[in-house]
Amino acid sequence: MAAVSSVGAAQTRRGKKRPRDRRAHFTIVRIQLENTVVVRLLIRVTTFAGVLVWAASAWATVVSDWNAAALAEVRLSKSLRNGPPMVARALAIAHTCMYDVWAAYDDVAVATTDTGGSRRQPTEEHTDDNKAKAISFAAYRCLRNLYPDGSLPAPLAQPSVRLNAVLLGYGYSLDEACVTDDDCRSSDPTTPAGIGNIAAQAVIDARRNDGSNQYGDLTPAPCPMPTPWPLPCAATAYGQTSANPDRTGAYSDYIAADYDPYVPVNSLMGYCNPLVLVCERQDIVDPNQWQPLIFSNGQACLDSGLGTEETCPGIQVFIAAHWERVTPFALTSADQFDDILTIPPPDYAKNSGQYQTDVNNMIQYSRSLDIGRKLIVEYWADGPSSELPPGHWGLFAQFVSQRDHHMIDQDAKMFFAMHNASFDAGIVAWHIKRKYNGVRPITAIRFAKQGQNILAWGGPGRPIEHISGGKWSPYNPGTNLTPSFPGYFSGHSVFSRSSATVLWLFTGDDFFGFSTVLPAGFGRVELGIPLVPTTFFYGTFSDAANEAGLSRLYGGIHFEDDNTTAQTVGSLIGLQAWAKALSYFNGTAP
Repeated sequence: MAAVSSVGAAQTRRGKKRPRDRRAHFTIVRIQLENTVVVRLLIRVTTFAGVLVWAASAWATVVSDWNAAALAEVRLSKSLRNGPPMVARALAIAHTCMYDVWAAYDDVAVATTDTGGSRRQPTEEHTDDNKAKAISFAAYRCLRNLYPDGSLPAPLAQPSVRLNAVLLGYGYSLDEACVTDDDCRSSDPTTPAGIGNIAAQAVIDARRNDGSNQYGDLTPAPCPMPTPWPLPCAATAYGQTSANPDRTGAYSDYIAADYDPYVPVNSLMGYCNPLVLVCERQDIVDPNQWQPLIFSNGQACLDSGLGTEETCPGIQVFIAAHWERVTPFALTSADQFDDILTIPPPDYAKNSGQYQTDVNNMIQYSRSLDIGRKLIVEYWADGPSSELPPGHWGLFAQFVSQRDHHMIDQDAKMFFAMHNASFDAGIVAWHIKRKYNGVRPITAIRFAKQGQNILAWGGPGRPIEHISGGKWSPYNPGTNLTPSFPGYFSGHSVFSRSSATVLWLFTGDDFFGFSTVLPAGFGRVELGIPLVPTTFFYGTFSDAANEAGLSRLYGGIHFEDDNTTAQTVGSLIGLQAWAKALSYFNGTAP
């Protein structure tokens, strides 16, 4: 039974109107759970019956519309193993295409692919109608490149169907666009459609050989010999098997003259959670190193005999193991911030006492799980609809655009700066993940507490109770208990902090004022929670970034230092990306 007490009136943004119900007030809801601590959830409750979320107005620019279209493709492409850094890159490219053509209709700004301003249009052409049309064709062309037809399995509609609908929704003729991947091509530099296609193609060409392996045409990484388990490699994740050794796919790991493909140190961890009666004992080669997992669906496939380690789904590989090789936006290099990483990941050999402390801290988070923290984990896990962290902040940017009634010029710059900061964050994070190959809590806890009973979350539908340390499990939605890449440091934290930093700098202060409703039954790990719709409110961008990082501690996905270090580096990435973006905005970029 929740007790409710009022704690004050809604904050207002300094000097700006907020299109929000002024009758709203905040409450602190105290939820007392059996055998758990009291949790406090800051939520927004209206004076009407029930809990309402602030509804975004119909205000939207062509840029935010195309951002929404890009996020739709992100959600569908997740099943193709497009991980967080790939999503960040795709959104950065899409908005670079939009920004670059917008710059042709500005008196001062320069494009990333045209710093000399050769594509600049006559002043009399600098109308919102021309900007909207040029941006639409640039976005369309880029998204058709990033999400080509044939990339999604049946029965999903192909990307062109959805992207054509967006273009037609603006009243533009497909005759001017790319009806097929090989048929584009108004390249008349005096028309909005033509200049949009030209700008987009320039960005696509500039990113053609950026190290991402978007086209899957680099020499694929070979699979290592299976000792003692068949260890997964990036090639198997994208279709390469012993029967098809030359098959590869977009963004897969590869061989290069100065680069060694990733090979895991630890063998696969079989699927286990506290509800499984008997789990295999884990033989950990190196307790400091990341360990790939078998998801529940992969374990079922293996146990049934219907597949092998090469053919069953749900066997982890290090997604984007090569990502440190990708050309960044504003960074000098992927390792630019290595020298400030004063707190390394857990190291059992060098400091077993600290390792045990880190493990015990994570168990404490597990035994402190209550409904409030579970909902926080669920909300931030992959974004509200599987946009992944870079896309989640794209939704936040759409809210800011609507909140502040942006025009095209503002959105062209804001989305460009924020998504490129997120792109750089992915490069730094995945460099650190590759460099340290940091252990995840699931491996460390099961290693350190094997054969012991611990007080922790007892699994889906169970209370906090004593369980076998070798069965400890994170609280994480989906079939995977923990993500398909090393822990140190947190992608959620670095993506969120870099994005929050840019939004703060763009808007001029940290105020956010965002609220969202989690419907009854939102939970995926534990069905049926919450019992009633529950609203989260984030007063500042910093609040949101902080909670994104904390959500990974609550869920047992990251250690504390994974979060704090990533938050620090994320703010520096955001500052540097913003400075780079400003040089394009004011026309001083070299």
